[in-house]
Amino acid sequence: MAKTSFERFDAGGPRSAGFRVSGTLGFHENTKVEQLVAECLKREFEHVVFDFSALESLGGGVARILRGFVRQMNELGRVVAFVIASDVIQEFLVDKET
Repeated sequence: MAKTSFERFDAGGPRSAGFRVSGTLGFHENTKVEQLVAECLKREFEHVVFDFSALESLGGGVARILRGFVRQMNELGRVVAFVIASDVIQEFLVDKET
């Protein structure tokens, strides 16, 4: 199993955050992802970018957390963007209601 790596990168300013994630995001990372999105909301970032281009797999629990985060950010008039190289990962993240 590939080790999960989270790396923060400059996303264009103090009101933006970018996170490059590689390896796998499964149920073992649920808590870490929940903490990450809570911190983004706490810091009131206007734009958050997740670079999943090197992500090998994404679990349903993590996808649910991220979909909820997107909904919260949208309600606040903020933006979440994903860089995705895998159709399977994209399918897990798609929420037809959002």
